[in-house]
Amino acid sequence: MATSVPKDDTKISGHNDLALTTSYIDGEVLDAGIDYGYLNASNFTKIYRSVLFQMILLGLLSCVGPAMSDAISNLGGGGLSTPYLANLATSLNYTAGCLLTLFGGPLINKFGIKWSCIIAAVGMPLSGSAYYVCAKYRVNWYLIFAKILTGFTYGFLYVAESTAMLSYPLANDRGFYLGVWSAMRNSGSVIGGAINLSNNHSDSKAGGVAWSTYLVFIAFATLSIIEVMAYGKLLDRTRWSQTKRAWISFACWLIPQAACFIWIGIEYAKLGRRKLENALDYETNTRRCAEAYLPYLIMQSTSYVCQLSLYWILGTFSTNAGSSARSGGLLRAFETAGQTVSYAINSHSGSDARIPFYVHAAILCLTVPCMVFLIRLVPEAPAATDIDAEPVIEGVLDNKQVT
Repeated sequence: MATSVPKDDTKISGHNDLALTTSYIDGEVLDAGIDYGYLNASNFTKIYRSVLFQMILLGLLSCVGPAMSDAISNLGGGGLSTPYLANLATSLNYTAGCLLTLFGGPLINKFGIKWSCIIAAVGMPLSGSAYYVCAKYRVNWYLIFAKILTGFTYGFLYVAESTAMLSYPLANDRGFYLGVWSAMRNSGSVIGGAINLSNNHSDSKAGGVAWSTYLVFIAFATLSIIEVMAYGKLLDRTRWSQTKRAWISFACWLIPQAACFIWIGIEYAKLGRRKLENALDYETNTRRCAEAYLPYLIMQSTSYVCQLSLYWILGTFSTNAGSSARSGGLLRAFETAGQTVSYAINSHSGSDARIPFYVHAAILCLTVPCMVFLIRLVPEAPAATDIDAEPVIEGVLDNKQVT
């Protein structure tokens, strides 16, 4: 929330300001820290140090790391012949990530964003190699070990990228840069589907996917796709107030998600309890297959919009790096906790396939009042100081200094 500034010469500052930033009150720039070294630098240095280039780097890192892991998971149980071991490993992966992100704020403030990204990059090749070893050599323990380890390393990246996204861009450009990161981060599902189709489209036998599928994922760890989501520009329209933009962004993902839940409920009613275990062949049941898959596609797409909206709303409260590290880490902790529950529910055989749907629908209903309460708190300008730190007024003695 925006900090109030007295009309006199009294200056308010926060304890934990990590760098010179710009303060906004009702859209007016009050104080700006000017980096003269940057202004006098070469064009290459300006590009290298620009916010856009930093978002592209973070997007590339997320694409070749967590996005590739998600793409393997989207093969269905990691592409293994049975999904239960892979779902258990993925659940443990998100559990480790959740534990790390809960304490990620202090860790990022200690190590810094650069070293946190390096720690995350070290563990990225483990996920693809673990699936390959498990599929070809039946070494199950390595899959569990690798997923737990990468969960901790990815936790560093989750908090680092959240801190950068919330504190680097200017207030009216944050939506665009979030769109750049989100598009690159979530392109893994598209890439994974293309790889899976190209390697397995001619294989009609039952079981897991081709072993070469995992090798492609490992090789792809050096490449990425640069995309920009136009949705981010909607969040930067300055003619609308931040509160109005927050309401619009909320409606953009809530309405499609609610409609898809109703759609899926109808599909479950059509199929019945006995038919839930039967698969639909897209060649012989094209129409029914499309009806069943389309709501999943819509929910998957709008979940990215939801993710983008949450980060943008969180960034409206403060541009301070210390505060952004703590709030961003807490957001990612809840996100990974949700993934943990999701994969844990689907990690054992014989369970009712409708249980995850019921849990998801209940959580969505609980989310609505929470989002309404949060949006009503959105300020018109972000605070430049740490909103969690007690303000200090220069010239006024602190209580601890009074004897």
